[in-house]
Amino acid sequence: VYEPKVKFYKLEKPIFLYFNGSEFFSISAICTFRRAILEYRENENLLFCPVHGEKFDLNGNPLNRKLKKLKNYSVRIKGGKIYVLLE
Repeated sequence: VYEPKVKFYKLEKPIFLYFNGSEFFSISAICTFRRAILEYRENENLLFCPVHGEKFDLNGNPLNRKLKKLKNYSVRIKGGKIYVLLE
């Protein structure tokens, strides 16, 4: 089983960028409930809100289904560089 490599970046918006073994993905690092910056918990392979304890999978789905999904951003690779479209 491949473990994704997840990295936090604080650009114009805080994001997580990760590679799942075949492609790159980017997701918002801001909790949809308390607006806190999420933490990546490598041992659980999910995102965690340090303010209220909610957890999100790497697709942005909250484990508590009452919350909104995290925003996903498009990732492009051009000339060997990775670009995240923060739209």
